[in-house]
This record gives sequence, C-alpha cells and structure tokens, in this order.
Amino acid sequence: MRPLFFVQNNFVERLTIPVARFSHARGVSVQDRSCSSGFDPLACGVDWSEHRPVLPYGSVQFMRKLKAAGPLSRYVHHEEVRFSAQAWQEQLPCMLNAQGWVVLVQDVASTLADAPAHVRPLQEDKAFTAALLSADQWQALAQERNLSPDLPCWVSPAKDIFSEWRLWLIGGAVVGASRYRHAGALALELGAPEDVRQLARAVAAAWLPALCVGMDVALTPQGLKVVEMNYRPPDACASRWRFPAS
Repeated sequence: MRPLFFVQNNFVERLTIPVARFSHARGVSVQDRSCSSGFDPLACGVDWSEHRPVLPYGSVQFMRKLKAAGPLSRYVHHEEVRFSAQAWQEQLPCMLNAQGWVVLVQDVASTLADAPAHVRPLQEDKAFTAALLSADQWQALAQERNLSPDLPCWVSPAKDIFSEWRLWLIGGAVVGASRYRHAGALALELGAPEDVRQLARAVAAAWLPALCVGMDVALTPQGLKVVEMNYRPPDACASRWRFPAS
C-alpha cells in the first residue's frame, strides 16, 4: 500500500503546487481533480485499493464529495456540525461572538433593522463569507448568493477588533502562527505574542472541534477572544510527517 495525496486543483498556487512539490520530493503519489458539480471521486481513474492512507486536501465541497464516496469516507474527518457557531458557544465562553443566536436567512433582514450585526452561516458550509452587515447589505448578499430561505445563520452583536492572528493546532499543540490583520487592514507578520499562543493552548485543552484546526484569535477591548475555528487536514502541516517506504 502506498500513501496518496488527493488534492483539489481549483486552488493551484495555494493547494496543488505546494502539495505536489512536497509529494514529489518524498516519492509520495499525488492525484489532483477539479471539484465541479459532476465530480465523482469513484469514477476518476484511480484504483483506491492500491493506496493507504489517502490524504484528501481541498474545500468543504470537495470533502463532502469524498465523504459520500464509500471507500474514501474513512479518510475524511471533517464533521461540520462540530464547526457550528452554536457548538462553539456551548463549549467556549471566550468566543468573540458567543452572544449570538440562530436566525434563518428569511428572518435576518428584520433582525438587522435596528443596527448592523455580524452574520455568518451557522456551520462552516461556505454559503457566504461572514461579515458585519446592515439590513440592505444583507439583502443584496442573500440575493447575490441565492441563499435558501431556511438556511440557519448565526447573528451576533458588532465587536471592535484591534489585531487578529491565525494559529495552526495539531493535537492541542500550536505548530504555526502569524498575524494577518491590524487596525482593520491587512498586516502580514509571522509569529504571535505568547499570550495569544497561551490562549490557543488553553482553548485546545478545554475543547477543539477536530484534531487539526486553524484558530483565529483577536485582540479586543475585552481582551483576547477566539473569532472562529476552521478544519485543517493534517497535510496542512505535511512537513512534519514521515512516510513509510512505498
């Protein structure tokens, strides 16, 4: 059995090229496919019985396709319900938007009638990008994205943010960190202050939605808060891996 990276190639520079370079340097097989509406991982010319493990790397939609494909489902560990904002609220009071509530798409506009608020999909389903929105902005977005009226959203009060960092965690350990926003503008800088790392480790000790996650941490007037967590497959930190001989 040989390990195989199975990569979504819609994101060439961000996914396909880095994984291909890593794989070729270590003699690991790699296959890439586009995640179109008709994509069927069981009909793309790969004999999956020849490979173990299969290491999928791609979008949420890509993972859904693989999870629905019998023999490949065991390699997908992304449980979307654990990335629900409501799940975070129940587990972690230090979440920035812990004071939010569930609102269906059809009712969001009326909820925003008095003041803008932060709106995101309830689960990490990428139906739309989370943002601070007014009622008019929300209606334009819902129409543009053709959102289902009964899609659950998470609406929470607006919060001030001074700086934001993204940290990568595997098994509760912080394996990487960088600042990406400061004073509302893009500000890329490797590393993160120790108190940001300490918060990430404390959260990891309390609860994480998955073994491998990306965690966004913000500095606010109320101190450090966790903004959100996203699933990160182990191959996001592939340089730490060791493969058996093929």
